[in-house]
Amino acid sequence: MIRKGRQQCEAHRRDGQRCQAPAIPGHYVCRVHGGSAPQVQRAARRMLLLEAYAEAVAAWQADPGIPGQLTSRQIDLLGRAARAQRDLEAYDEHMEAIRQLAAMLKVRRSDLI
Repeated sequence: MIRKGRQQCEAHRRDGQRCQAPAIPGHYVCRVHGGSAPQVQRAARRMLLLEAYAEAVAAWQADPGIPGQLTSRQIDLLGRAARAQRDLEAYDEHMEAIRQLAAMLKVRRSDLI
């Protein structure tokens, strides 16, 4: 689900009322209700990159331009979409490298025991 702006935290307090704090950018909960956790921070960062990519592609597709020609505005919008895609792919590659390093570290630790 692509979200706009900072939403209200979706967690509930002990008294059953909904939390009034704003959710961290890109996620559904505030920092107190789990938004400070590293895995939530990573998921929120990926969601922000995904939102930027979706917005860039939508802006490019919404500009019909001149049939058979690319206008300078369309080229700019296409470049923005390409940059957003590159940023998202780079983040995914970075996260995969971290997962692989963590798996290697786990194997080495088990070898030492």
